[in-house]
Amino acid sequence: MAQQYDFISSDTHLEVLPERWTGRVPAEYRDKMPRTVSHPDGGDAIQIEGAPLFQVAYLDLRAGRTSENWKPFDVRVEETAGVGSAEQRLREQDQDGCAAEVLFTNMQAGPGLWRNIVDDAAYLTAIRAYNDWLGKEYCAVNPKRLIGLGVMPMTTIEDSIKELETVPRLALRVLYSARFRMAWLTRCPRMTGSGLLPWTCRCP
Repeated sequence: MAQQYDFISSDTHLEVLPERWTGRVPAEYRDKMPRTVSHPDGGDAIQIEGAPLFQVAYLDLRAGRTSENWKPFDVRVEETAGVGSAEQRLREQDQDGCAAEVLFTNMQAGPGLWRNIVDDAAYLTAIRAYNDWLGKEYCAVNPKRLIGLGVMPMTTIEDSIKELETVPRLALRVLYSARFRMAWLTRCPRMTGSGLLPWTCRCP
């Protein structure tokens, strides 16, 4: 009997620990990447240069929890539904009757926090590492149901264009930027083979 799906989620966040993707960063920049540490008050925190210690937010990690077990601290990311493997997330989609999800990055511990990295070269490797992990490893398990949003860097327009040229090859269909509006990628037959970027951006 076919699985019955009731809805598609258009706004979901991948509240995963940075260690899921920072291993893809070149060794020379890895010490500048966000990393998980224990918060003095308990639970997880994210440490990154240029920013105070960031305690993971319960409101971003409500999945699988009820109002009765709400707590303002001592929250651990790995105890949250939806933060495991792509296969686990697909099983949870089935359980919830969800046909597919549009997957943004971490809500607070994502690109805005990463921009605290002072060295632009290191910061750009963080963006590339996340996009590579998202497209090649996570969403590749089922691209039709795991619709990942690639991240555009918040440096220069040239850097954004360079990342824009890379993201389609990762089978990511959407780009997200905290500075610019979201852009859907579509094939542009007129430009294909012209030596120009064979994709166009359509900002809603």
